[in-house]
Amino acid sequence: MAAEKMNGGNDDLKNRICSQHSDRKFDMVCITCKDEPICRKCVSTTHIKHTCAEMEGYYDTKKESFLRLVQKADGKVKGMDGKLKRLKKLQDQNQKSIDETVNEVRVRGRELKNKIDKITENLIDECKAVGTQNDNVMGKLEETLEKSMNDLKQTIQKCKIVIGCEKFEEYALMERNLRSLVLRKPDQLPVLNTPKLSSNVENSSSEQLQNAYGSMSKKEWRLDKMGLAEEDYTPVVNQPAQKPTKLFTVSVLASFELSAQKYIRSVWPVDEHKSWVICGGSNEAHLVSAKGDMVQTSKVDDGVWITDVTCTADGNKTMVCCGDGSIREILPSGECKIMFHTECYANSLSESEQEGCVTVCRHREQNLVRVTHKGKIMQTINFGADGKPLFCKPVCIRVNRSNGDMVVLEANSPRHVVLFDKDLKLLARYQGNTDYSGQLAENGAEQDEFQPWDVCFDRQGNVMIADGRTKSLILIDRHGQTIRTLFDDDIGPTCMGMCKNGDMWVGFDYGNVKVIRFNNST
Repeated sequence: MAAEKMNGGNDDLKNRICSQHSDRKFDMVCITCKDEPICRKCVSTTHIKHTCAEMEGYYDTKKESFLRLVQKADGKVKGMDGKLKRLKKLQDQNQKSIDETVNEVRVRGRELKNKIDKITENLIDECKAVGTQNDNVMGKLEETLEKSMNDLKQTIQKCKIVIGCEKFEEYALMERNLRSLVLRKPDQLPVLNTPKLSSNVENSSSEQLQNAYGSMSKKEWRLDKMGLAEEDYTPVVNQPAQKPTKLFTVSVLASFELSAQKYIRSVWPVDEHKSWVICGGSNEAHLVSAKGDMVQTSKVDDGVWITDVTCTADGNKTMVCCGDGSIREILPSGECKIMFHTECYANSLSESEQEGCVTVCRHREQNLVRVTHKGKIMQTINFGADGKPLFCKPVCIRVNRSNGDMVVLEANSPRHVVLFDKDLKLLARYQGNTDYSGQLAENGAEQDEFQPWDVCFDRQGNVMIADGRTKSLILIDRHGQTIRTLFDDDIGPTCMGMCKNGDMWVGFDYGNVKVIRFNNST
């Protein structure tokens, strides 16, 4: 229906007579003259040397660009809404801080009795004045944000009406107005003060009593450090899922359940017939066949959890990382030998594209380390090529051995996936499909819209994500664009690993493991 309206709108323009040449109809567009409809004769006369285009297909392209701009504006509205929520929290924190300081002032006033009542009241007034000043500043900021958000919402609604009515003559004006609102820089955030009482010192004179009671010291804090900066809360706008061009089918080749009944924390296929499987909260690594038979079980020390497992590209070495910070090799005999320690909790590991090195994820240190098999740290990764932090709480790392691309699960709210190349250039931050809206949990709180639990690269360099919120596997490209949903299940996937032949081993809650084959998935 939308396509028919578009064609009808184009046909209406084509049937109109050119104002300059009465024997001609519109069939061209002058881009230089702000998308003015013209005829072919105008191109060589009144619009000579202008940039012109065929009307056929031009407005289709223009509409797609316009829709993307509207989508970006919607994303900015969400960002503004997030800022307002954080601003309200800061207002509550400001009031709490003021109240706590006022109470402390009152307690000290009672301790020093009537001699310092005047000092007490003066400090209380000063403290309240600071709080009132902060509230006034943030109140004005709240009004400004609400007005900007409402203006943007109204403009978006007008734009959507223009798009729905196919009023192509209004596209250029509306697009410029919307673009100016989207690109408008926010006002510089104000500097606020937090009052704090100084330490107590025993003296006797009137001046010394004031020193003993304490003077008001103020610590400055900036709103742009509290999560209200423009770059912090402008959501990533991902493109909608592309329609598959080929027939896509999913086959479950095998399915079994481990007797432990725990969630599956990590899997790493050795080949299409068997895979290493790690259960949550376990000190055991199981080599399991596709039928669910135990081929080998290897244990580490009691009380030490295995958090991840990986194999080298040649298949000659199997390594696990553990909660005590140790990286261990599983020998053919089943014994686990300590290779080295990373000196803190190790969440995840992956073989680097550089032979003889592994990349280890350490969320408590907020970084990754690239380490040789002998434990020598070759590189610490926490900042990108632009000098900005790549993540705050990385909990899973996977490396594309062919080109060095890395994908990291960021557990800091909101949870998302970070993709960057071997030179630490940020490729994308993926926050889930934009057409998914958050739902409320049982306690009334809003749930995360996107809950990634594991990631891996496929043979084409795309990234597969196990999303616990939608209980599905999502495929995106290296630039964070959604390709398709691969698979969904009644039980949420918790981990996954790809065989060399393209089959996927997927771990689920309650000890479930499935071997899945995708046809024409990429």
